[in-house]
Amino acid sequence: MLYIYMLGYDVDFGHMETVSLISAPKYPEKQVGYIVTSCLLNENNDFLRMVINTVRNDIIGRNETFQCLALTMVGNIGGKEFSESLAPDVQKLLISSSCRPVVRKKAALCLLRLYRKNPDVVNIDGWY
Repeated sequence: MLYIYMLGYDVDFGHMETVSLISAPKYPEKQVGYIVTSCLLNENNDFLRMVINTVRNDIIGRNETFQCLALTMVGNIGGKEFSESLAPDVQKLLISSSCRPVVRKKAALCLLRLYRKNPDVVNIDGWY
Protein backbone atom coordinates (compact mmCIF):
# COMPACT_ATOMS: atom_id res chain seq x y z
CA MET A 1 0.00 0.00 0.00
CA LEU A 2 2.75 2.41 0.91
CA TYR A 3 4.57 1.67 -2.33
CA ILE A 4 1.42 2.36 -4.34
CA TYR A 5 0.97 5.62 -2.44
CA MET A 6 4.60 6.59 -3.07
CA LEU A 7 4.07 6.03 -6.80
CA GLY A 8 1.42 8.76 -6.69
CA TYR A 9 -1.78 6.75 -6.81
CA ASP A 10 -4.68 7.31 -4.45
CA VAL A 11 -4.92 4.57 -1.84
CA ASP A 12 -8.41 4.24 -0.44
CA PHE A 13 -8.25 0.64 0.73
CA GLY A 14 -6.55 -1.11 3.61
CA HIS A 15 -6.83 1.69 6.13
CA MET A 16 -8.54 -0.58 8.63
CA GLU A 17 -5.68 -3.08 8.34
CA THR A 18 -3.12 -0.41 9.14
CA VAL A 19 -5.16 0.63 12.17
CA SER A 20 -5.24 -2.99 13.35
CA LEU A 21 -1.46 -3.30 12.88
CA ILE A 22 -0.96 -0.53 15.42
CA SER A 23 -2.69 -2.69 18.02
CA ALA A 24 -0.36 -5.64 17.37
CA PRO A 25 1.91 -6.69 20.25
CA LYS A 26 4.97 -7.34 18.06
CA TYR A 27 7.34 -4.54 17.10
CA PRO A 28 7.59 -5.14 13.32
CA GLU A 29 3.82 -5.14 12.87
CA LYS A 30 3.38 -2.10 15.08
CA GLN A 31 6.15 -0.24 13.25
CA VAL A 32 4.59 -0.88 9.84
CA GLY A 33 1.20 0.20 11.17
CA TYR A 34 2.53 3.46 12.57
CA ILE A 35 4.55 4.30 9.45
CA VAL A 36 1.74 3.60 7.01
CA THR A 37 -0.78 5.46 9.17
CA SER A 38 1.55 8.45 9.35
CA CYS A 39 1.92 8.54 5.59
CA LEU A 40 -1.58 7.71 4.40
CA LEU A 41 -3.90 9.40 6.88
CA ASN A 42 -4.28 13.07 7.66
CA GLU A 43 -5.73 14.76 10.73
CA ASN A 44 -9.27 14.84 9.30
CA ASN A 45 -9.55 11.11 8.64
CA ASP A 46 -12.19 9.15 10.55
CA PHE A 47 -9.93 6.14 11.07
CA LEU A 48 -7.77 8.13 13.48
CA ARG A 49 -10.55 8.12 16.07
CA MET A 50 -10.11 4.35 16.36
CA VAL A 51 -6.38 4.71 16.98
CA ILE A 52 -6.43 7.17 19.89
CA ASN A 53 -6.79 4.61 22.69
CA THR A 54 -4.06 2.37 21.29
CA VAL A 55 -1.72 5.34 20.88
CA ARG A 56 -2.46 6.46 24.43
CA ASN A 57 -1.67 2.98 25.74
CA ASP A 58 1.64 3.01 23.89
CA ILE A 59 2.52 6.48 25.20
CA ILE A 60 1.81 5.66 28.84
CA GLY A 61 3.32 2.18 28.58
CA ARG A 62 6.80 1.16 29.70
CA ASN A 63 8.18 0.15 26.30
CA GLU A 64 10.28 3.05 25.03
CA THR A 65 10.31 1.92 21.41
CA PHE A 66 6.51 1.85 21.36
CA GLN A 67 6.48 5.29 22.98
CA CYS A 68 8.78 6.62 20.27
CA LEU A 69 6.63 5.16 17.50
CA ALA A 70 3.46 6.64 18.98
CA LEU A 71 4.99 10.06 19.61
CA THR A 72 6.39 10.21 16.09
CA MET A 73 3.03 9.41 14.55
CA VAL A 74 1.17 11.94 16.70
CA GLY A 75 3.82 14.54 15.90
CA ASN A 76 3.48 13.90 12.17
CA ILE A 77 -0.30 13.89 12.03
CA GLY A 78 -1.25 16.25 14.86
CA GLY A 79 -4.88 17.25 14.82
CA LYS A 80 -7.36 18.65 17.28
CA GLU A 81 -8.62 15.26 18.50
CA PHE A 82 -5.10 14.05 19.21
CA SER A 83 -4.24 17.25 21.02
CA GLU A 84 -7.34 17.12 23.22
CA SER A 85 -6.89 13.51 24.23
CA LEU A 86 -3.12 13.01 24.29
CA ALA A 87 -1.56 16.34 25.33
CA PRO A 88 -1.66 15.64 29.10
CA ASP A 89 0.00 12.25 28.62
CA VAL A 90 2.69 13.73 26.38
CA GLN A 91 3.27 16.50 28.93
CA LYS A 92 3.74 13.95 31.72
CA LEU A 93 6.16 12.00 29.57
CA LEU A 94 8.15 15.14 28.81
CA ILE A 95 8.69 16.08 32.44
CA SER A 96 9.28 12.52 33.58
CA SER A 97 12.77 11.86 34.85
CA SER A 98 12.51 8.10 34.37
CA CYS A 99 12.56 8.04 30.56
CA ARG A 100 15.55 8.32 28.25
CA PRO A 101 16.47 11.57 26.51
CA VAL A 102 15.42 10.30 23.07
CA VAL A 103 11.87 9.75 24.32
CA ARG A 104 11.81 13.17 25.93
CA LYS A 105 12.98 14.80 22.68
CA LYS A 106 10.21 13.10 20.75
CA ALA A 107 7.72 14.12 23.42
CA ALA A 108 8.89 17.74 23.15
CA LEU A 109 8.47 17.77 19.36
CA CYS A 110 5.10 16.06 19.65
CA LEU A 111 3.88 18.55 22.26
CA LEU A 112 5.04 21.43 20.06
CA ARG A 113 2.95 20.09 17.18
CA LEU A 114 -0.07 19.56 19.44
CA TYR A 115 0.33 23.08 20.84
CA ARG A 116 0.44 24.57 17.36
CA LYS A 117 -2.76 22.75 16.42
CA ASN A 118 -4.64 23.59 19.61
CA PRO A 119 -2.96 26.05 22.02
CA ASP A 120 -5.71 25.68 24.63
CA VAL A 121 -4.83 22.12 25.65
CA VAL A 122 -1.32 22.85 26.94
CA ASN A 123 -1.11 24.46 30.36
CA ILE A 124 1.54 27.14 29.81
CA ASP A 125 1.44 28.41 33.39
CA GLY A 126 2.80 25.11 34.67
CA TRP A 127 5.88 25.38 32.44
CA TYR A 128 7.23 28.55 34.04
